[in-house]
Amino acid sequence: MNLDPQTSPSRRALRPGFAAAAFLCLALGFAAASAILLVGKAVVVDELSYRDPSRLVLLTGVHTEDGKAEEWAISQPDYLDWSKQNQVFERMSLLASDYAMNLIDGARSERLNSELASYTYFPMLGLEPAAGRFFLEEEDQVPYRNPVAVLGYDLWQRRFGGDPKVIGRELDLNTRRYTVVGVAPKGFRGVYDKADLWVPSMMSPVPDAPVLRRFRWAAAVARLKPGVTLEQAQADLDRITGALRKRYPVDNQGMGVRVDSLDAHFFGAVRPALRTAARSAALLLLLAAASAAVLLRGRASLGTALALCLAAAAAGLGAAAWAVRALAPVSGFNLPSFLRLAPGPGAVLALAALALAAGLAVGLVARSSADGGGWRLFRGAVVAADAALAVFLLAGAVRAVRDYREVVAKDLGFRPGNLLTMRVDMRGPKWMADPPVFGTERSYLERLSKLDGVETAAIGGPSIVADESWAGNYLTLEDDLEGEDGEGTWFLIVHAVSPEYFKALGIPILQGRAFTPADTDTFGVIVSQALARRHWPGQNPLGKRLKRGERTSPKPWLTVVGVVPDIHYEGYKGEAWPAPDVYVSLLQFQVRLPLTLNIFVKPRAGVEPASLIPAVDRELRAVAPDLPPYDVGTMQERLDRQVQPDRLRVRVASFFALAAAALTAMAVWGAAAGRR
Repeated sequence: MNLDPQTSPSRRALRPGFAAAAFLCLALGFAAASAILLVGKAVVVDELSYRDPSRLVLLTGVHTEDGKAEEWAISQPDYLDWSKQNQVFERMSLLASDYAMNLIDGARSERLNSELASYTYFPMLGLEPAAGRFFLEEEDQVPYRNPVAVLGYDLWQRRFGGDPKVIGRELDLNTRRYTVVGVAPKGFRGVYDKADLWVPSMMSPVPDAPVLRRFRWAAAVARLKPGVTLEQAQADLDRITGALRKRYPVDNQGMGVRVDSLDAHFFGAVRPALRTAARSAALLLLLAAASAAVLLRGRASLGTALALCLAAAAAGLGAAAWAVRALAPVSGFNLPSFLRLAPGPGAVLALAALALAAGLAVGLVARSSADGGGWRLFRGAVVAADAALAVFLLAGAVRAVRDYREVVAKDLGFRPGNLLTMRVDMRGPKWMADPPVFGTERSYLERLSKLDGVETAAIGGPSIVADESWAGNYLTLEDDLEGEDGEGTWFLIVHAVSPEYFKALGIPILQGRAFTPADTDTFGVIVSQALARRHWPGQNPLGKRLKRGERTSPKPWLTVVGVVPDIHYEGYKGEAWPAPDVYVSLLQFQVRLPLTLNIFVKPRAGVEPASLIPAVDRELRAVAPDLPPYDVGTMQERLDRQVQPDRLRVRVASFFALAAAALTAMAVWGAAAGRR
């Protein structure tokens, strides 16, 4: 043992460089730990702000075909059967989220998100109105008889200044007069956390929704009876849906249901990523403390180590709070708005306790004067562990980057670059008839095509690339005797598009022709390669015929006039293979459920898409002032939103890899300095 007072570890002065390096090590570790504490508390510890939230479940439809199960909406008749026949729920409510409501008020018109819900919805959640009342049972019994609305608290404050006299006031929503009967409590934005207001479920998209079993447009939320488990609820609903499939073999073919806790709905996608990040953060903090001990060994007292750890914890908490606030909106995890991600007393106390424990451990190691084989072994182990962690995390970061690049390199079948998109929702009685819809579409397309800087303008509906919703219909193929009912009837994805649609999206015509302005009564359709391969293998699809509905339907036969490539309308995410698609002329047919129009504007070379937004908006309001546009942006921006979680994984993995590399460098420096 070296007892020379000039070289003994216990007599070395703590130089600023070593103190700064130790502080940086500890701050990196505490920043990672703080971020996990903040998010973990909000996601794992805090309960949803409903009465007895553990008993709330979300019911979504599931359609199974060829062994592949997909999430689907449910129909109102199915919901009514579930409600009457189940043995596991205290209460149920039909629930449709993201239903567009155009609040029409001259220049102040705006598009709002609403939830359509049963009268049982608010009481089941245990909520009380901030003003007025919620729906009455008699207001939710007959379609369109009682147009009443409950405003969201934020909308009440923003649009009406919190005026209590708004109760009883009539609003023009989707060209129908609704009477405001209440205001929801502060902070509540609906089970799907998107709603600006609520209307009864009987104000559904079509009047006969309560009897149309094929019309699937909603989900349901329910409260379990005391003592009932998720497994028991799933079994009971499986019993009911199985009976419905036998009773309605065409309408309910392949239809089932999935029962999820409401907690899993909000946080099911977040928790696996949180667990992975928590393991990395714990290891990073442990090695950060060990690296700090190597740097401080023989140079700092116990008090100094404790002070450094507390200061580093405070700095790490501040950095983590900023990072969490900045990254949460772009995480892609759809984190609910009610999450409390700011540091609270609990998080501060937990971090302080962690800092004291780390400071005590670091201080005890730092004030040690033993310089034998045990210390050399510890020092070498720290350096090796830091290096191993850095290599491991660097490999993870490389994998995250590689996976991200594979996702965004997917060939979608169209060209998204430099394409401006926006949407409008045609809701209400005015837009239930074809003439005003056709007239608005034609007039708007003409105006758009004449704008300076516009190369191509098109309209499609109701779905758009990377949209979570889509429209389908049962179509019968003339020379097909198979299908879901043995009569050649298949459920297919249907798109209504204007003549310039394929040109605007850069989709080539492989056979036949595109639509023209003359396709207003030609009964022509265009099909995707996937449909042609599946139903007419080895044959020329041009001239083949199909019709909407069953073979005996009086609707006219439609003739295939063109074939286009397979388009991945799910965007970067979703299935590896595209769905069979059918395209009809927007100037002849409307796909009404729901009637949403997607506007596509391709600028001329050298023109930025954003520069066209004012003119595109102005022309729309000139022909339809009651259709406020929304979701304005480029197609590439829509696709980029899909990969926000992937980009977040790249950022987090890169942070951990760089932090581990920094720890390794400082531990090596500290170990080398300790030998001198």
